[in-house]
Amino acid sequence: MFRKKNHKNSILKFFVAIALFIALLTSVQHHALSQTKEAVKKTLPVENKVDSSKKNLINSDFRARDSVLKIYRDSILKKSDSSNTEIGKSKPGIDSIVIYSAKDSVRFTVGNKMMRLKGDAKIKLKAQSLESEIIEMNFGNSNLKAEGTRDSNRKVKGYPKFTDQGEFFVGEKMSYNFQNKQGTISFGETEISNGFYFGEKIKRVSENELFVRNGCYTTCDEPHPHFYIGSPEMKVIANEKVYMDPIIFYVEDMPLFIVPVGLFFPSRGGRQSGLIIPSFFFSKDRGVVLQDLGLYLALSDYYDTQFKVDYYSKGGYLLKNQTRWKLLDNFEGSLDADYGKIRLKPDDEYNINYKFVFTHNQTLTPQSNIVANMSFMSPDFNRNTSMNYQDRLIQNINSNASYSQNFDNGMMFSLSFNRDQNIITGEYQQTFPQVSWSVPSWKPFKSIAPSGNWLGDISIKYGVSGKYYQDKVIQYDSAFVDSTQQYKQDTTIIFNTKSSINHNPSISISPKLGYFTITPSFNIRANNYFKRLTRTYDSTDSSTNDTFENGFFTEYNYNFGISAQTRLYGIVKPEIFGLKALRHTFQPTFSFSYTPNLSNPSFGFYDSYYNTSTKKYVQYSRYEVDGGGIASKSLSRSLGFEFLNNFDAKIASKDTNPDQNVSFFVWKINGSYNMAADSLRFSDINMNFRIPDLKFITLNADAGFTVYDEARTYNQTTGELTNNYAPINKFLIENGKGLMRLKRLGLTLSTAFSSEGISTGYQGEEPEVQQTPKDSIGLGDRFRRRLEYTDSTFDNFGDNTPGYSSFRIPWQLSFNLRFDYNNPTLNTFSKTLNLSTNLSFKLTDTWDFKGTAQYDFINKKLLAPNLSIVKDLHCWELSFSWTPNFGYYLHSIRFLINSFGLSAKIVILKIFLCKNISGKNEENFNY
Repeated sequence: MFRKKNHKNSILKFFVAIALFIALLTSVQHHALSQTKEAVKKTLPVENKVDSSKKNLINSDFRARDSVLKIYRDSILKKSDSSNTEIGKSKPGIDSIVIYSAKDSVRFTVGNKMMRLKGDAKIKLKAQSLESEIIEMNFGNSNLKAEGTRDSNRKVKGYPKFTDQGEFFVGEKMSYNFQNKQGTISFGETEISNGFYFGEKIKRVSENELFVRNGCYTTCDEPHPHFYIGSPEMKVIANEKVYMDPIIFYVEDMPLFIVPVGLFFPSRGGRQSGLIIPSFFFSKDRGVVLQDLGLYLALSDYYDTQFKVDYYSKGGYLLKNQTRWKLLDNFEGSLDADYGKIRLKPDDEYNINYKFVFTHNQTLTPQSNIVANMSFMSPDFNRNTSMNYQDRLIQNINSNASYSQNFDNGMMFSLSFNRDQNIITGEYQQTFPQVSWSVPSWKPFKSIAPSGNWLGDISIKYGVSGKYYQDKVIQYDSAFVDSTQQYKQDTTIIFNTKSSINHNPSISISPKLGYFTITPSFNIRANNYFKRLTRTYDSTDSSTNDTFENGFFTEYNYNFGISAQTRLYGIVKPEIFGLKALRHTFQPTFSFSYTPNLSNPSFGFYDSYYNTSTKKYVQYSRYEVDGGGIASKSLSRSLGFEFLNNFDAKIASKDTNPDQNVSFFVWKINGSYNMAADSLRFSDINMNFRIPDLKFITLNADAGFTVYDEARTYNQTTGELTNNYAPINKFLIENGKGLMRLKRLGLTLSTAFSSEGISTGYQGEEPEVQQTPKDSIGLGDRFRRRLEYTDSTFDNFGDNTPGYSSFRIPWQLSFNLRFDYNNPTLNTFSKTLNLSTNLSFKLTDTWDFKGTAQYDFINKKLLAPNLSIVKDLHCWELSFSWTPNFGYYLHSIRFLINSFGLSAKIVILKIFLCKNISGKNEENFNY
């Protein structure tokens, strides 16, 4: 009852707010709405009428030439050429040099000191310039008028373009006074804050103040914009502010809301503090979602910050802050911090969610720097806050930070932090501190060995590192609950710590004897630990007890070996069907390695205890709690082999281009034989097969085989046979079961098709194509389109269609088929066959469809399907996303601004409340 009452009160308050808003909207002056709308819908200027008396050309009328000469006598002639003329001071008119030119005609009237330019006319005075088809200038009172013309096709020609100290204005007609810096522009337009503002008339009252009647601002470049902010009275202070009173927001000429008070916005270039206009979308479980509503603060040239909020009508809120900093090339970074209370469904409880992401990159000196990428999140943060399906699939996040220092002698020092966190369960593994020191390669015999001798290439390298490791592990157990007679899952949180010092010396030798490359190797590894484990067995309850001895202990391991490699070639030249040559490259590699047995307790690396239950000795590492166990437990004298086969061809070109080399396929097989083992001396035989150069398909296969037979094992306690199998020291061929048995197989096959044909497979890296922004239209072109724009009705009967045009839908379709077969022992068997597909097509230039899905053929399940539809509304974007998964549906509808001037689909506005337009006088709006 309490919830229902609150619900009714909320509905009542909502309707009261709507009523008040409607009353406020209707109370605003009606002409504010109509005049602003008319300013946008006006498309055609008044047709110009030229007096026939003004058609005399200076080149054909001697009286015009005499008028020019008289003006020259009264003025100071500064410069004269074929295209430009400069006129100096002529009291009491203009007191500066005027540069003018015209392609058609120049006409002077001496009596009233008038000059008329026609045909690509241009005038320049100080930092001001004007271009127009027709310009009339009065040297007596410094008045200037300009207008364009229309040709027989009603196309606009030579509309006025006025430039003053970097500001650019265009208009249908223009008048200006060079003395008092005042003027008006009919149907004027200019650029501001990555958008356009225009009005029925623009009046300039000083060098930096403009008044606009029925002004509009938009970032849409269409001649009839899809959305705009309008105001019947607007004042612009150049490079500072734009005042509006009132402010009305239109979409498709329909006023959506109105602010009945005066506001002003910044008009300066660069970063500006202000409000962040949000986007919104609809979700089944979240309701109406208002995303990224906030405030942007440009605090200085070196750092800025954003405060944003996401609001879910059914699911809580999320507060977000993003701060960035940068100082030249010295350092840069960012800090993202999110906090909120979210619930997935209206009936769920609210959960606290947080995220902390810190990045920093700083160059301290040319040889030292700091890099940090830190991420911390509450469990299930992405699933609770993100509507993006890929974000919801993320289970782990990584954090790392490091300081590194390089020295002139080649040595390097580093201090680092690493953390891997499971954001679903809250488990993590982290290492801090981790200190590393490395010594560069040293060639001890280079100075004494003869030039070119392989002894001079023997190099020794050494590195040492120390780390402290921590982790958090959750163990899940089932506990019996008497009250319910059911088992309930119980969890235990365990924290582990490890510490060690690791030494990694290495020796590199690569001699070459004839056609063979001989590579000896010697590897040694040593770790230091600070505690040693002793484990005892308690036969009374079959448990083990661990005791530790503190100190400084060392564990090591070493091995050495040698390998030999060569290459053999076989070439055939069939010279048929354009196939000029076939080549088989056979690259065998044989190796021998030795690893000692260091498991004897006398070395102090391993120990054992006797388990009376199983009647067996159990061996353990005395340093296993600190990650020990690097010492070898068994003797190994192993012979290894690898055969690499590469088949390629040379194909003749049909023109003068060079012949093409194509690699058909690569086949590799490897294995080993341990002479020191008492049984099962042969390892598994591994094979890999791939086709690298097919342009329409990608094929990769890998497999593993065993040569040994298997038998059922016995239960150590009861002595009975089990259903488990283990390898025995008998070959399959001895028991008549063939030469080898397949243990694993992986096969990947992928291809793609498009409306252009089959286009996938290995083709190398494609060059990046620079995309030109769709809305990067200039002010002049946009104004011309607006002047020539006419409303057109829909062509219902196709009377004005251009005729037949082919129907074409660009599309792309890709497939990836993965088959895995695993049969490690006879009683363990698994296989998977998954098909992943991606489909995208454009039904029209503005409708974009994308779909992804994965199908499991073994379990007959559709995995992770997703469908997204995006409608490009030119300066707006409407998107729909649908993801059915695991019994619930994730879908959203998003509607947001998508204009060229709105970086990352965000509008930054700086709004200040003012009682009225500063310096507002009614006479300033009387044009």
